Amino acid sequence: NTATRNERDEYVAITNPTANPVNIEGWSITDTEGIMIFIRKGLQDTNQCNDWLILPIGASYHTPEKFFSSGDGDAIAVATAFVSPDSSFSVLQAELNNASSSLYINIYQFESPHLMDLVLDAINRGVRVRLLLEGSPPRGISDAGLYIAARIKEGGGEVRLVHEPFLNHAKYALIDDKTTVVISENWKNTGVPVNTTFGNRGRGIVLRDEGLADYFTKVFLNDFYRAEDSRYEYKYEYEFTITREIPGGKYTPVFEPLTIHSNLTVIPVLAPDTAMSNETILGAINSAEETIFVKLFSTGKFWGVEPNPFIAALIEAARRGCEVKVLLDSRQYNLDDWNDNDEAIAWMNSVAREENLSLYAELADLDSLGLAKIHNKGLIVDGKVVIISSLNWNANSIRNREVGVIVENDAIAAFYTGVFFHDWNISVKGEGEEEWHGGDGSKERRSTWIRIALVVFTLFISFLIFSVVKRYQRL
Repeated sequence: NTATRNERDEYVAITNPTANPVNIEGWSITDTEGIMIFIRKGLQDTNQCNDWLILPIGASYHTPEKFFSSGDGDAIAVATAFVSPDSSFSVLQAELNNASSSLYINIYQFESPHLMDLVLDAINRGVRVRLLLEGSPPRGISDAGLYIAARIKEGGGEVRLVHEPFLNHAKYALIDDKTTVVISENWKNTGVPVNTTFGNRGRGIVLRDEGLADYFTKVFLNDFYRAEDSRYEYKYEYEFTITREIPGGKYTPVFEPLTIHSNLTVIPVLAPDTAMSNETILGAINSAEETIFVKLFSTGKFWGVEPNPFIAALIEAARRGCEVKVLLDSRQYNLDDWNDNDEAIAWMNSVAREENLSLYAELADLDSLGLAKIHNKGLIVDGKVVIISSLNWNANSIRNREVGVIVENDAIAAFYTGVFFHDWNISVKGEGEEEWHGGDGSKERRSTWIRIALVVFTLFISFLIFSVVKRYQRL
């Protein structure tokens, strides 16, 4: 290993950490390749490992910033909130069709031929298209993904692939230097389905703010120019035709997009930069006063040997008196491991029972919902703050390139709260009523109270019968 520190103590570069793992007290660097760099978090200097972030060489550190957007009834829409499968395709279709000068896309997986068509149409209109893709996903880029990348490049777009120690797992698009689209979904048939009766439950938002778009453009270009130019051409070693079949399912669309013209604030969330900052996700949880509603694709009880800090923060919020509800995906691959969704649920509900907390955690009933999976990665806090992101609550995710936004607006929060309780009620009760109750732990607590009530009722009836009998005996 070779370590290099600059004069102002702002970064430390380490070469080949995989060949010779770095062992520094409180630091752990394993399963990485090439050159990594430790970036100090601003002016923070506590002589602890938490003062530093691990970034790939050449990556910039982007500080948390707050953006304020205002609108009135006659102004252009400030934001559009939407969910998948209900309207994700129609919203993206409208935004891509409106692109007139530039379209920058950073997406983990791009396999939808229908979205490809819209991107190619934009190129044909003279729009400058740049596409950034993960170059080494765990199962490799699919044939459909390779085909789409090649078609966009052949059509005149710029395509680059990220090959870094951690994944490029972001899912966002920037349009005409003024519009930012952040979504939890990959651009696939399940994530952005044409047929709204099929697909994942995902969450997305369109934000129209030039300052916000400029912030994300800087992030995009830093990642884009660090990535490899896509010099490959798709090899037709065998005949490949991308399928244009539009799958259908049994989901009933419920939620139309919500467009607002009112004031809102937005804070970008980036991993690895700010995902663990007290100004982003943990800050939102730690500042909660009343309610937290969480919907996630993937999490676990532990990060290495330590408890999951996000879930630990939820438990602490419940201890402060907040009502916390957590709905997790129930696909088998999120249940097979010793440290995944079901273990996280068991932990939360166990603590809730032991401490009598208003903390309820459930697995989604995908069959009853008619959904392929829960693919959200976000939460709603106190009925006013919403987090939409690509970040799963796993230890590796905070080192990936992940992108999200924290949006503060009552109407947007109410929209996503309605979606949350639709899915929660069907999963817990089998029906999408307005009334709601708790999760797995709450079922047990409800049944306990029901049994107590039945015992009290039985004793009361027995006392009445006894009294009546004694009275007639005196007659």
